[in-house]
Amino acid sequence: MLADHAAAFDETLRGLLRTPSPPGILPAVGRLGPLAAPLAPEVVTLLNDPREYGRSQAADAYWRITGNPRPVLPLLLTRAAPTTTYASNDTAWYDRRDALRVLAGMRTAGALATTPPELRPLLELCATSPRRVTWKDDDELRRLALTLLDEPMPS
Repeated sequence: MLADHAAAFDETLRGLLRTPSPPGILPAVGRLGPLAAPLAPEVVTLLNDPREYGRSQAADAYWRITGNPRPVLPLLLTRAAPTTTYASNDTAWYDRRDALRVLAGMRTAGALATTPPELRPLLELCATSPRRVTWKDDDELRRLALTLLDEPMPS
């Protein structure tokens, strides 16, 4: 009987992941961790979604389901897109913020032992730049940068 409920649950989540707006369900799927393994193929599909919105959430769900961050690191590094600008009109910062959230979560969970060196210039800029009053995400970006710039975790 429990197996029937699990199958229905998987099918319900699979259907939600196939909707036109799946990013809303991705955090819940990721929180299921390995229990969501049957949904991994749908999550992988969303990593390459042409709409781009939700790719960072799909990467987060994928590594939480599989326990393996390596396949999604290239995507997250691309989304973080290190740059020398830190302007309040930089709309790509929302994509960067989402990718940095996932990377910081990996780091905090111990799935990412060291921060990729190519992110360091961006993170140092976020951590040391004066706060821009016009942009609400400054405090979060600073916190994420400091998390990722922390010393390597012991192995």
